[in-house]
Amino acid sequence: MQIEFHTIGDIYTRRFRAENPRYALLITHGIGAHSGIYNKFGHHHGGRGVDIWAYDAPGHGLSTNTRPRGQFDFPEWVDACVSVAEHIRAETGLKVINVGSSLGVAAAYAALHSDAIAGAVLMGSAVVPGGPAMPKNHPWRAPEVAAVAKSLGRSLRFDIMRAIDFEKDYGFPGAADQRRFDQLNLDSYDFASLVSMFAYDPVIPPEKNAKPILYTYGADDEMTPVAVVEQAAKAIAGPVRWELIPGGKHQLMLFNTEVFSDLVEDWVAPILQN
Repeated sequence: MQIEFHTIGDIYTRRFRAENPRYALLITHGIGAHSGIYNKFGHHHGGRGVDIWAYDAPGHGLSTNTRPRGQFDFPEWVDACVSVAEHIRAETGLKVINVGSSLGVAAAYAALHSDAIAGAVLMGSAVVPGGPAMPKNHPWRAPEVAAVAKSLGRSLRFDIMRAIDFEKDYGFPGAADQRRFDQLNLDSYDFASLVSMFAYDPVIPPEKNAKPILYTYGADDEMTPVAVVEQAAKAIAGPVRWELIPGGKHQLMLFNTEVFSDLVEDWVAPILQN
């Protein structure tokens, strides 16, 4: 498997180049992460004749290196996803499927308005902009919160490592240390960046979606209650398939790789026929 590295604008991307690919997947990483953590899935699923691309979101990894790390505005994260998808479509001519991992579900869904994107696989989170977990009346959209974000939001920090118990949620001892050892991972976001996610209104709200979506969650994922994620999935209109994976962990691509890969292949088959 050949791995390539590209910079599209100021967005750093990785490509697992498949031989005679049938379609392309574009992975959006989760909270404080980067594109380099998906090598296991890239090699496995890419070996099935799929071009796998992943990118570092603005303020993450090796992207946008002229600003502090952990600083972004969510609309530019969505724009980055669209730009990379459009590049893939123009470069390869393949159908492009977004894959949102954990917090990356938000950008992967929000980018579905692009004609370059044929559908989405949403994994491990309920954070769909405009959905039940991110409604327009969310407390983080209150004028008082917006005022704090505007005046102090770049100096206030959201501590990712304290907010999330990675060993519990990822399901193996040493997960937190493994995350710390990878210097491309972030320990925190600034407050304004996080608030910008909840203030975002998608071009296509969930109740007006028409594109195919595979919404997946691991039955052993303790990050979010299953019922909350299922509610987010069922609030999206259009052809949405909900799959709860028995024994599944939070990062299905990494810890339930073969099962997740098989599920994606089964779901995408009719999309490729259209």
